[in-house]
Amino acid sequence: LRVGDDHVCRSRPNKLSRAWRGNLAEIDSLGLSLQGPPGWTVRVVWREISDDYLTTLSLDEAGELATGDLLSVTRDRRERRLLGDLVLDLGELGAAVLEHTRLVSSDAVRDALRDLVDQRGETVTRCCGAYAQLLPTWFEPVGRWLGYEVEASDEDPEHPPPTHAAAARLLVTERRRRGIKRRCKCALIMLEELVSKPDKELLDWIDGVCLRFGADVALLSTGLDWAEHRRRSRLPLKVWNLLDVLEEPDAFIAFLRDVAEGV
Repeated sequence: LRVGDDHVCRSRPNKLSRAWRGNLAEIDSLGLSLQGPPGWTVRVVWREISDDYLTTLSLDEAGELATGDLLSVTRDRRERRLLGDLVLDLGELGAAVLEHTRLVSSDAVRDALRDLVDQRGETVTRCCGAYAQLLPTWFEPVGRWLGYEVEASDEDPEHPPPTHAAAARLLVTERRRRGIKRRCKCALIMLEELVSKPDKELLDWIDGVCLRFGADVALLSTGLDWAEHRRRSRLPLKVWNLLDVLEEPDAFIAFLRDVAEGV
């Protein structure tokens, strides 16, 4: 297996070889090639919390893998997933693992969020409070660029919100010694209005959500307004308006320090 100009990994029979680490979204420009016995099959698997079988490819008569097919079938995961392993399994010849971590710059996040605001900002304002609609169309893509996966949560019937609000989990995916794990880092609290001094009743409910999710921090948002709240804190919130911070580079960095993960 060759990645780029000089990185070569040779498989070991019946062994798993850690072949490469980096951002697999960039593998198209780096270049990738795989050589082996002509006609040999390669199982392509994406591994996170579990294995996701993608396809089986065959080496051609010259023993080369059609890397265009490999890049095509893995493109969505390489470009959208924050972390994962691309496993090229050659059976008894061994398997090569390419460890993917999507590291993005603050400039890339800023450009992506600006595009989202341009495309959907008016809809977000018009549909404020329509959480079931905004969760997949707005909060999930915004959360992805901020370093989170958004997981919807059922309401706790014993502790309803004191106002029209909804909660979701913000998950982070981490590579650990025993594999890739996912955990809840923050609670996402979706609101119709966000002020620097929320009512005590609302803060008590948010703290209860944090306890239920096993998180110490909640991100509060109307869609365009965002604030970080730490459980049990009653200090005034710093409310960030996305339209404003996108126009000020220094303010945008401060905004990311408050709300983002892994940028």
